[in-house]
Order: sequence, then C-alpha cells, then structure tokens
Amino acid sequence: MRETTTAFLLCFGGALIANMAASQGGSVTKALHLPYMRIDGGKTWYDGRPVLGETKSWNGVILGLLAALLLGAMIMPVAGWTSFSWVLPITLGALGAPLVDLTKSFWKRRNGAASGAKAGLMDRLDVPLGTVVALFSWCCIQMRVHHLGDPGILALLALVLLLGPPGHHLVCTLSHRANMKKNAF
Repeated sequence: MRETTTAFLLCFGGALIANMAASQGGSVTKALHLPYMRIDGGKTWYDGRPVLGETKSWNGVILGLLAALLLGAMIMPVAGWTSFSWVLPITLGALGAPLVDLTKSFWKRRNGAASGAKAGLMDRLDVPLGTVVALFSWCCIQMRVHHLGDPGILALLALVLLLGPPGHHLVCTLSHRANMKKNAF
C-alpha cells in the first residue's frame, strides 16, 4: 500500500508541475527560437472550429513532462530513492493533466468557446482529474487496481478532488500577478 501512496503523491506532483510548466510552453519556445508545434496542427473540426485551439502545443506538453522529470530527479536523492521507480508515476501524472486539459479544450471548441475563455469549475480540474487518471493507470500497469478501494487512497483522491480547484485558483492568481499567465481565473 505504501508504494500506491507514494505513486499517488508522484502522480499529483507530476500533474501539478506539468500543468504549471505547460502554460509557459509558448514563451519558452519563443525565447529559444524553437518552432511552435500545435497539437491540432491548425486543423479544424467538421464544424469549422479549431480542433483544440492555438495555445495547445506539443511544446507545452514536452516542457511539462521535462519539468516533472527534472523535479523527480532532484527529489530522488533527497528522498533516498535508489531506483527509478518514481519515473512511471511522475510521467503518468505529467501526461494526465494535459490529457484532461486537451479534452476540456476539445469540449470548449465544440461549444463555441474561444481559446482562453473561462469554463468555470472545468478550468480547475486538470490537475485533480489528471492525478486520478494517472493513479488509475499506474495501478493498472502495476497490477494494483485493488488498492484504489483502500480507504487511505480514497481519502487522498477525495482530498485532491476537493482541494484541487481552490488550489488551482490560487496558482492561477499568483501566476497572473507574476505576469506568467494572461488570465487570472
């Protein structure tokens, strides 16, 4: 059970760091003179609207993943980890949050919302739901799905789902005040 709790924390950390770093993908891309690679390739859906929008890029996803892995590599010696078992959960977390964000963006485009338009509570669920998706994936890969029913794990999942939205609001507000984000939600 201890491994599952550690995996949860790593999934959460990966999702959180990747979500924050991904928002800087465009700025980093511009500063390093790298090509900007939209995930949807600039294509439109059959309804004539963009598939995802101009701010969803591979640059952000890759930057988020690299930032999460860097965090894991920095924490590894401090935490006393001797193996690379942290790589899978942190990677799943770093990919879980963007997956939820891309799903939300697709839904927003289908409903006529512009890129960057507010979507209420949906805008605050990337990290919490990304963590849940990542932990579920980790448990499936590690053959530990039965751990998801453990009261301690359920409490952690409930905690991240309850505290995630206000935490996201706080991070967005601070990022906006630090001129790292255009909109404060």
